[in-house]
Amino acid sequence: MFKFNCFKKGRETQKNMKKTKIPVGLQDGAKKTFCGEDGYVITTTIKNERLLICPTSENANIEIRITGKNLFSGEYESGYIKSPNKFVRKNIYRTTKWFSLAQGQKHLVLSGNAHNRAVWQFQLKDGNLVDTGAIQKYRGAHGKEFDNSCAKVEIPKGAVKARVYYARLDDEKSLPIGNELQIEYGLIPTETASYQEQRILLPRVREEEHLEYVQGTWYLVHKEEKTMIELPKLTLDQGSVITFQGGSADAFAFLWYEEAEKAYEKEGVYGVRYKMEGGVVICERIGDSKGLFFNYMIGEEWAGPYQNDFDAIYPWSEIRTCAVKSHETGEKEIIYSGSKDFRTDGTAGQVMVEIPKFYAKREAKDGYEYLWVSKEQRDGFELDPSFITREGEKEHIYIGAYFSSVEEKTLACKAGTYPALKKSLNEFHKMLEKMPGQFEEYDLLSHLTIQRLFLIETGLLDCQTVFHGIVYLPYMIQNTESSYYALKTERNTNRITVVDNKITQRILPGDCVTVIDGWKNYTNIPEEGQRRVLAKKKKDAKTVEIIFDGKAIDVTEHQTGISCLPRLNGETEEIPYVTGRTDKNKDTRGHESFKYRGIENLWGGVWVIFDKCKVENSILTIQYPNGEEKELSYKLPIQNVILTSKTFGAPESMIVKKMGYDKKQPLIMFPQEIGNGASTNSYYCDAWYNIGEQDVPYVITYGGAWDNLGYAGIWGYRANYKANEKIPFNGSRIILR
Repeated sequence: MFKFNCFKKGRETQKNMKKTKIPVGLQDGAKKTFCGEDGYVITTTIKNERLLICPTSENANIEIRITGKNLFSGEYESGYIKSPNKFVRKNIYRTTKWFSLAQGQKHLVLSGNAHNRAVWQFQLKDGNLVDTGAIQKYRGAHGKEFDNSCAKVEIPKGAVKARVYYARLDDEKSLPIGNELQIEYGLIPTETASYQEQRILLPRVREEEHLEYVQGTWYLVHKEEKTMIELPKLTLDQGSVITFQGGSADAFAFLWYEEAEKAYEKEGVYGVRYKMEGGVVICERIGDSKGLFFNYMIGEEWAGPYQNDFDAIYPWSEIRTCAVKSHETGEKEIIYSGSKDFRTDGTAGQVMVEIPKFYAKREAKDGYEYLWVSKEQRDGFELDPSFITREGEKEHIYIGAYFSSVEEKTLACKAGTYPALKKSLNEFHKMLEKMPGQFEEYDLLSHLTIQRLFLIETGLLDCQTVFHGIVYLPYMIQNTESSYYALKTERNTNRITVVDNKITQRILPGDCVTVIDGWKNYTNIPEEGQRRVLAKKKKDAKTVEIIFDGKAIDVTEHQTGISCLPRLNGETEEIPYVTGRTDKNKDTRGHESFKYRGIENLWGGVWVIFDKCKVENSILTIQYPNGEEKELSYKLPIQNVILTSKTFGAPESMIVKKMGYDKKQPLIMFPQEIGNGASTNSYYCDAWYNIGEQDVPYVITYGGAWDNLGYAGIWGYRANYKANEKIPFNGSRIILR
């Protein structure tokens, strides 16, 4: 057993140290204390490290153990966990060997391509075993699952060891089993690293002595005398776990280091690359991105153990939320978040996210796709085309922080509003014309700008591994015998009684809904067409009563139905960081609003209509902000899949496997190949749909509606509606250049 303590500025005597115990996990500036067998995880870049090991009595056979961020040693047992106390041995199953856990960590995430299920088992301090119950399957080859490319689990309180049954080799419904597997702390999978372990047996230390490790050199300290001793240099880095093992006497372990500022280069080159074959969704960080980490918040807690390094790197460091008023002259009045005059209710202007200009480069070579950004122009880099307009280069562009809402026959971008639905692109154009200034509808080039920043920062192709999005809310179908429809007739009421089942259980208090006699009768009017659920009351074993706000209506049995709508704009305001998700409905997947760098619900909730681009005869045409119109050099895939309200087609026919590469327009990433091994858990993980009727121009929508599950995402596109069509799940986001 190892006790622990802390020097005050390094000047306390060993005798004084013995008298005061400090709790595990105490952090006092740059000083870190930890209990030896419990371990300590390094979560920031370290500088000038200093480790002191101070026994309370003569001690021998103490071993220091340093492991890397990957907790999986590569060793496994052929068998699976059937119950807390039963392990079935068979060659087609794989279960990791037990590995130790550092205290203070809340989650584990398993990633790579060597798994297709996860049954976790934990050993508590008292020796009891706890497992996570039923088998959870991952990396399915078919189906509409989301967030299934990796496995996540909460660590039970008091757990000291863990193991996981992670693969069944004969499962033909999952993707092929590979050789990459990583288990690490947090909820964010990172670039796969090989297992690393360093063990050093420490020399005998008497009661009045202690060991000291300072910047690569070991010392034996006796009173005031230091003697250099020959021991290996420690390998300490972000993600390293330090533990002590062995020994029969108590000892203090204290790590003291400066939390160094990384050598961030705002003029650096930051990028990722990923294999075009194989389907692994975790990218390799390249250039100045090597060794960097991404993080976000869930409510007020961090999802991962590391700092978000990109907060200090351009252009991410300069992305700011603001309120903007635009004038016909092109002048802008901008109030930034944090100012006393900033408001999200629209009184200070449209709520938007300011993106600074940057240069980008995209390559496809040697079996890899490469994506880079830079503050400065470099060989092969070009200014992101979103910033080049008829008036010249723009220093910034502005993206609506929320989905557009309708306000006095114009569009608005502010919190506390209902997203606009069932409007055509032509109608959005008319509304924009009535807005003061030069606001426009979101376009493909703006979206590609955000895609680049998201991919390089997160290092993940499967965007729903980070945020699910609003993708698992009930969407009313036309079958009036279904569970969406009223079971009894009531007049002048604000309630509807429906079947209590898995569908209606996903409708929760606070949700936005509509109560209508079919989508033809839907109107985009708050408190009439758009309402909120106030409460739910279970009537009996089979029925539930849903109470909603707004104007009272007549409800008719098997005619009036209820459907969810996108969540209200502004739900992420309470999150105290630029990227994160709410945690109001922790047990309801696909139900939580999120924001990325201040942009709320970047996918899910609404299919956002793109402006200034079209698909005709499977050719993409783009009108650039500088007025040029260009076609992509390759044709887009067509599906022979019929989309209905019950089924959104087969994933093997729709998921994006490969983005095309046009040498004249290399920064345009758009689907060229679908299916052929791609799933909602591999490659780009999101769906492309192109109806492909001859000589018909289609507008493009992106993101996914509130019921599209794993088909939704930052890479999800559809080309199957005309500019004059009003679709209940299509909406808008505004931009400004």
